[in-house]
Amino acid sequence: PLDWSPDGKSLLVMQYISVNESYLWLVSVATGEKTALTPKGSASVSYEGGVFPADGKGIYTVSDAGSEFYQLSHLDLATKKVTPMAKTSWDVEEFAVTRDGATIAYVTNEDGVSVLHLMRARDRREISVPKVPVGVIGGLAWRPDGKVLGFTVGSARAPSDAYSLELGKKDVTRWTFSETGGVDLSDMPAPELVRWKSFDGKMISGFLYRPPARFTGKR
Repeated sequence: PLDWSPDGKSLLVMQYISVNESYLWLVSVATGEKTALTPKGSASVSYEGGVFPADGKGIYTVSDAGSEFYQLSHLDLATKKVTPMAKTSWDVEEFAVTRDGATIAYVTNEDGVSVLHLMRARDRREISVPKVPVGVIGGLAWRPDGKVLGFTVGSARAPSDAYSLELGKKDVTRWTFSETGGVDLSDMPAPELVRWKSFDGKMISGFLYRPPARFTGKR
């Protein structure tokens, strides 16, 4: 089970087959009747999560339908058409929608770094996002009024800690400072994202952890 329809009469359900194949169904609470929203086609499609918008006429989901990457998408309940809301060359790993359906937060995995995005649902325009610490972002959750987004960030210098951002503000707020067992975090180098070209011309990415400045010389 993923989400209740706004009128409480239907339940959105995912049928998971494999990492490459899953289906979305709508189940009537009154009758138990199941309606396939994503019928099986010639190519396997994977769906990740699903949320009803406030009008109940569609579903927000993450899907690799017609794409090499997982995209934030909208599934129209009347036509069963799946439309990408923001085409990217990176996988969307998580998303969260405000209770009124006005704003969508989603996270992309860009060369191993989580990047947080905010989108205005009515016209699918990006909203400016304050600078978030470099690391892995997860646990997206909106406050009921839709004005504040909570999330966690795990980085090379800290375990996962709780953060929040308020729409219209320029900074994020850190709420927790996890125990690190007495380790001096100032000695922990922040990873540097680096890219280089492989023998076959493809770009490869990785993380470089440089030693402290007191260690000199070539490496």
